Amino acid sequence: NSDFTDWVKYVDDLNAKHPEEPKFVVRSLRKYFADDYILTMTQSAKSVEGTRGIATKVEDDLLRVWLYSQKTPDDALGAIGHGEL
Repeated sequence: NSDFTDWVKYVDDLNAKHPEEPKFVVRSLRKYFADDYILTMTQSAKSVEGTRGIATKVEDDLLRVWLYSQKTPDDALGAIGHGEL
């Protein structure tokens, strides 16, 4: 979707201008979708050449959000529906 691509580019540009306050694409997505669904979406999108880059960006953002929120590995596995280690 070109609107989504434009929005991701806007967020990237905003982060380049204001690196001291990074914005994450995935934070907006998490308002509407669970982490496990976002990961499923990104895995599907990574298999298509035209969406691979954006999917990787969204996946990276999700991992960064987890790191910044100090989510443990068990928390992360629970968020994607795989229980604990």
